[in-house]
Amino acid sequence: MSSLQVLNLRRNNLTGSISDFEFPESLEFLELNQNQIHGQFPKSLAQCSELQVVNLENNQITDTFPCLLRNISSLRVLALRSNKFYGRIGCPEETNGLWPMLQIIDIAHNNFHGEIPGSYLKAWQAMINNEDDNPSTIRLLPFEDPGVIHYQETITVVSKGLEIELVKILTIFTSIDFSCNNLSGPIPKEMGELKSLYLLNLSSNAFTGEIPSSFGNMRQLESLDLSQNKLSGKIPPQLAKLNFLSFLNLSNINWLAGSQPVLSFQHLQVPPLQETKDYGGLL
Repeated sequence: MSSLQVLNLRRNNLTGSISDFEFPESLEFLELNQNQIHGQFPKSLAQCSELQVVNLENNQITDTFPCLLRNISSLRVLALRSNKFYGRIGCPEETNGLWPMLQIIDIAHNNFHGEIPGSYLKAWQAMINNEDDNPSTIRLLPFEDPGVIHYQETITVVSKGLEIELVKILTIFTSIDFSCNNLSGPIPKEMGELKSLYLLNLSSNAFTGEIPSSFGNMRQLESLDLSQNKLSGKIPPQLAKLNFLSFLNLSNINWLAGSQPVLSFQHLQVPPLQETKDYGGLL
């Protein structure tokens, strides 16, 4: 399997550990989601220099943030949802330029804690500057081997409270889902620099402070969920600049009395600010 580029074993009943499994260095797409795999994150992936997609969602993997992937600049999708990852988001080593091509990161429903490092967000260039926002140039994630041209990479994202399976991942689609962890501290202002971000879910954590006014810069944002946090202060009027925003959940947050400005959005779904029963922090 020295030339293997795609490994797709999703939705089986695979068990056991893949911690010491030797994945080939040629691997580009790894999909082992929705199995019963346990143990640690596979160490051999650090040698897969062309890796683009890592989808390990819905398993029982127990490990810290996958710093062993820090030198893989080709990484576009990192999906670790619903595992047993823990610790802080970040690496002890210097990681300037970490994952400049990253489009989708989903680490929801784990046990990560601490603050989000703003320096990491500034490195995610694919979420900051998107050269493919012209509909005439929309492309899919590249996979150029003619022998496997019919391969379809898939990933499940939660958007506006619904699970959606992306059968093909557009190069313009970008998403961050850090929901249902134990993250704390202020939401970094650098988040607002992600001008090409489509979906952002930070719900069900312990973030404090105000919503950064820099969020008004995320002009492509369609769905924003900050519900069930410990945020306070005022809702920044800059959110009214988000013309594409169609879902906004700010429920179960300790807003100051009279702090909700009159915001005007088109096609916007807004759960009641004090109502959480029907939404539960979903994006």
